[in-house]
Amino acid sequence: YASGERQIVQCKHWRNRRVGVKPVRELWGVVPDEKADGAIFVTSGSFSPDAIAFARGKSLDLIDGPKLHRMIAELRGTEGATSVAETTNGAAAPVCPRCGSPMILRIARRGINAGEQFWGCSLYPKCQGTRPVSG
Repeated sequence: YASGERQIVQCKHWRNRRVGVKPVRELWGVVPDEKADGAIFVTSGSFSPDAIAFARGKSLDLIDGPKLHRMIAELRGTEGATSVAETTNGAAAPVCPRCGSPMILRIARRGINAGEQFWGCSLYPKCQGTRPVSG
């Protein structure tokens, strides 16, 4: 974005839901009122086809969960499947066995492994790849 541009940003932490056209239109409607140059809508989930079509050709960027994860990985200096996500206790994080994305250290919330750590794909819930912490 150009220096001095004013952007409005809205975020939705909807991992299991799609952001539809209605909230995207509402955000776009605020742009002139706020004298902004454009808007950015960020979600940890995804956008509906109607929302994507509405944003096309406008100064309205849609950032879905996978794109957000890629942006974060870029900022951390990782480059997708061939790189290391993070270090934890000096050990390099593995890549996902299903999609090759960086993995994140997580704690199981339920099941027979509740309370134990495991590696989970950074693109969850789109990819549900896991690895045990040991090995």
